[in-house]
Amino acid sequence: MQSKSGKIIYDLLGKLIMFGLTVQIGMGICYIVRNIGYVQMFGETASNVAVSGSLSCSVYTGVLYPVVLLLIRAVSLTFNLPWFSFMYLIQLALAITAGYFLLSAFGRDRYKKVFYFWGSLVFATFPFVLQIHMSVLTDSFALSFLMLEIAFVRRVWGSRNMTASRAFSFDMGRICLFWMLAALSEWDFLIIGALPMVIVLIRGLTVLSKTDRKGIVFPVIIAVLFTVLTIGTYSLTSDRQNPASPAKSIEVSLFDRVAWKHVILRQDNEKYRLFEVTDYETLKDAAAYRDNIKTVVEPMVEGKLGKKEAKKLFLELAIGAFKKNRDEVLHDAAIDFAGYVAPPFVVRELLSGRKFISYTSRNYDIFKRNSPALSKYYLDYSLLWFGASMMIAGVLWILRLFEKIRDLRMKLDEPFSFGVGFGAVISAVVTAIALAVRNTFLGNGVYDYKQAGFSVVLLLMFVIFPALPRVDILGFDKFRPLKEIIAEYEEENENESSKNGE
Repeated sequence: MQSKSGKIIYDLLGKLIMFGLTVQIGMGICYIVRNIGYVQMFGETASNVAVSGSLSCSVYTGVLYPVVLLLIRAVSLTFNLPWFSFMYLIQLALAITAGYFLLSAFGRDRYKKVFYFWGSLVFATFPFVLQIHMSVLTDSFALSFLMLEIAFVRRVWGSRNMTASRAFSFDMGRICLFWMLAALSEWDFLIIGALPMVIVLIRGLTVLSKTDRKGIVFPVIIAVLFTVLTIGTYSLTSDRQNPASPAKSIEVSLFDRVAWKHVILRQDNEKYRLFEVTDYETLKDAAAYRDNIKTVVEPMVEGKLGKKEAKKLFLELAIGAFKKNRDEVLHDAAIDFAGYVAPPFVVRELLSGRKFISYTSRNYDIFKRNSPALSKYYLDYSLLWFGASMMIAGVLWILRLFEKIRDLRMKLDEPFSFGVGFGAVISAVVTAIALAVRNTFLGNGVYDYKQAGFSVVLLLMFVIFPALPRVDILGFDKFRPLKEIIAEYEEENENESSKNGE
């Protein structure tokens, strides 16, 4: 992009992306205004409201959301506002705040705050994500807290705080706090959210071993304390009398993923093994309502056989179904995985009439029920523009990469590097992939785009950053290798030691 015309074309493409996404923001705001007084009735909504009245929490409801919902319902009576409208506003405010911190962290605060605020509105108003925030679902809090965790991972990654145990311990405390809040919102985030925390902890300990070895234990203590606090909170608050309260076992999750379609829906010989420990009505309900596998069938089988034998039975059924229907199972899993990695593309195919077991039609029906015309145009436009902006952003990233390679060739003494921010990008991508794997293989085998919010956010980041003028998510601009930061830190310590000696 040496020529002036090349720069003009680059800027025009970036402005085109921003204009299209701004239209999405406008349509999203119209949707919010139109639906702020409407309750999207998912099955989980009724259970969340019921649990907030009794605080009979479990790993299925989370701990944090029912407590917040109880408080919001109490406060709404004081202000004479619909409690769900108040909850939507809280969730939207938290989502916009999380988006702002995420973008400013990866943008390294190089640009005006209005750009980051605009980007956070892009996140919050994408239809899939907005549906989460405009519903009484734990997914909203979990997504926002995970975004905040990743934001602070990026802020500490490669910074000078990694060279001092006190500063790094404080940063680890903030990262672990948002990890804990995400885990208390949804139990599955205990492990998923731990991935970026562990990655940055390992990186930080590696640096501290060279600069501040005496304080290397303090960040570890912080991480362990938050882990114990999170697990302890679930242990103390979960209702042990609730048959659906125990954690989902891997065996029943694999059965749900692999065998449900072949054992429950079809007259398979293996189905009669379940009849011995359940009954016809239970399996009939499980065929219609997938959640009944974990909330009804699993507790019933465990009550008849015990946990150990129940796990053994579910595992045998899963293995048998996989051997008989390997190609179909792998095909379905591949589509699910693609849907959790790149949900806008897969959902567009599903809405166009492709037959595949998913919650997409149900989610879309609930999404458009209160404002069908607006919702249809809003979703169609967002999906169409997302595909177009992804292609434009891909071109801009390639042009930026070629520009960087050209500049490095002009400076032969500077080795090519992805910069200190690349590790934070990798940790975010690993987290998104881990979520996709979890939702694919340990989910219920029916694709649900509401669980793919984090992947949507990362894809939108891929679109937003090249559209902004000269921003560089990978840390190309003003690149300083971490070894230079360490060397500078050691040099300052030597200078202070020499002054004290004098």
